[in-house]
Amino acid sequence: MESGQELSGGRNSVNYQAAGNIYVGSDEDGPIRVNPLRGWVPITSQLLAKRKPRSDLGDYFDGLTPDWKDICHPRLRPRPAMGKVLEAFGVNQIEDRSILVRIGGATGDGKSTILMQAVAILAQKDIFDAIYWRNDGDARFTLDAVDAMRASHRKILVASDDAEALLGDIDRFSRLNLHEENYHFHFLLASREVDWNGERDRLGWPLSVASRWGTSFRVSAPIQLNRVEAADARVVAQNWVDCSSSRPASIVGGEVEKIARGMLDATRASEGRQAFMGGLLLMRFDADRMSARLVSLLSRLAKNLPGASDVSLAEFMVVLAAVDLGGIDGIPRDIVSRFIEVGESDLRALVEVPMKREFFIGSSSRSFFARHPSISKAMIEMALGDESGLRVEWSLEKLIEDVQSTGKATGFRRGFGQLIDLGRRLMNGSLPHSLVGTLALQLCRKSCIEAPGELSNFIALSQTQRELGEPKSALVEVWEKQARRLDDFNAWGDYGDHVRGGWAEFSATLGAAGYLWPSFWAAQVSISDRLTVGLDPGRISIGLNQLALNVKLLYGSGAGHPDLLQLLLEVEALVGRSGTVFSHRFPTRYLQELSIKPRQFGGGQALVAAIRRAAQHLRDGGASLAWIDTLVDSKDDSFDLLIEQLSRHDMR
Repeated sequence: MESGQELSGGRNSVNYQAAGNIYVGSDEDGPIRVNPLRGWVPITSQLLAKRKPRSDLGDYFDGLTPDWKDICHPRLRPRPAMGKVLEAFGVNQIEDRSILVRIGGATGDGKSTILMQAVAILAQKDIFDAIYWRNDGDARFTLDAVDAMRASHRKILVASDDAEALLGDIDRFSRLNLHEENYHFHFLLASREVDWNGERDRLGWPLSVASRWGTSFRVSAPIQLNRVEAADARVVAQNWVDCSSSRPASIVGGEVEKIARGMLDATRASEGRQAFMGGLLLMRFDADRMSARLVSLLSRLAKNLPGASDVSLAEFMVVLAAVDLGGIDGIPRDIVSRFIEVGESDLRALVEVPMKREFFIGSSSRSFFARHPSISKAMIEMALGDESGLRVEWSLEKLIEDVQSTGKATGFRRGFGQLIDLGRRLMNGSLPHSLVGTLALQLCRKSCIEAPGELSNFIALSQTQRELGEPKSALVEVWEKQARRLDDFNAWGDYGDHVRGGWAEFSATLGAAGYLWPSFWAAQVSISDRLTVGLDPGRISIGLNQLALNVKLLYGSGAGHPDLLQLLLEVEALVGRSGTVFSHRFPTRYLQELSIKPRQFGGGQALVAAIRRAAQHLRDGGASLAWIDTLVDSKDDSFDLLIEQLSRHDMR
């Protein structure tokens, strides 16, 4: 850290005078000096004592990223997990080895607070000769930094949020024996699970992090914050009473135990994701207060960013909200850089710093993300309102364009497909279709335009139209054009992964449009030998359920026939039985609806015979479409792969 740089974590600063510059050469103006500890701050009790606590921590309880001034509040009690952290750094644990302790969890679970509180407590104890805090997102644990840290210390603690950013460095230096000559480096880190696991996978580790290092460098089991216990709720309640006078009216004057019970109830009602922060938000905000907070936030962020950017931070917030509601763990930093049209090195100054004390945005070394789905939901509902003035559709279409272009330029990475599939994922989220359906449909169309060689995008478009009650539109827009390409392996980049799913969606769309025989036929193709790609049990159960649905509709309409009944009996005997690889997650109950008693599965040959007889019966009496008839192939009623799968699992 260079002279005069500030300790991050709040709006007020403490300057730290850096030392230990090293010389790497010279020019005509004199020696060139590089500080190996740039971005690292030695944390001492004296330094923290200068952080004058605020009298009221009201906004801290909104779920904001913690400030060192919050952490240093004398009445802010630590959560019970703190005991596990301090126990891990007991004198007996660190005498003859280096250890790594990681606090893990989802966004808003309180990782940063516990990490910073632990650092503050350890700084007051006589355990480590020095504690170094990673104060800058660009700081690395380099060999020069290692040498500078241990120049005058032997027992050193390295502490950092965004643990994944240091994982590769720590792995490299662990092999250089950081504990040699009685020097011991220890690590106290925090990270979201998705970031830590993503970096581990990027590094190509087939096993756990602990398996990479020997007995002289021990990795403790992570301290996970994925549940809210009664003891947690009591600590939060006591802190709320002791550290904030700006409490919600619902808990002003309430007793600690009553507030704690409310906190526990709120965490259980927070939709299961990020329960801790969800509990805080539900306790603090009703719908009107949340709306007012977001209106204020968006109005402050409505101006375009400096330079040539055509995007405002407000529109970036909306994109983050949509991604969150799509169940996606954030937007990679390089995509954000392209989206807001600034260099990746400028993201900290233009995005992270302005948003540092807001309750909506979060960031890691890998991505930016919204901090809780309840906030995201309120944000999208507001943005889609008539008076918001935000370019929601334009912004999300631009995101898809940027993901596709970045993937083409640098290679598609894990998560890119989810972002391109945002339209369908929004349909499957918590927002009502009446609100988000039109937007989702447009995003699905955009994905097909940007990546016309990905079958999954057309499947998503068809599914979205079908779920919006427009199956005939899907037949015209998607399948009348794309069904002929389903046999062309070279037409699709994801043929092997999605062609059977494509036929299944084609079948579902035909059925929803009222074409029973074509729907039966397409479902039959989805599990037939016409498709040369593998056939797994899950795909078999989906195809058979689709077959059974068409048979049930015809049989239940009064057109009962023994051939149709036999197929229903065989299908339900196979996929309706729990505990097998062919069990469908939504098993049919058609026999029960028709008051027909089920029976034992007759085997693969009996099932195939029933499919063929039912197909003939439907073909003779069902309506079709002229362009469908041209797609029928002689291999459609060949089922060697199906029989082989049934035989492999001994389904008799």
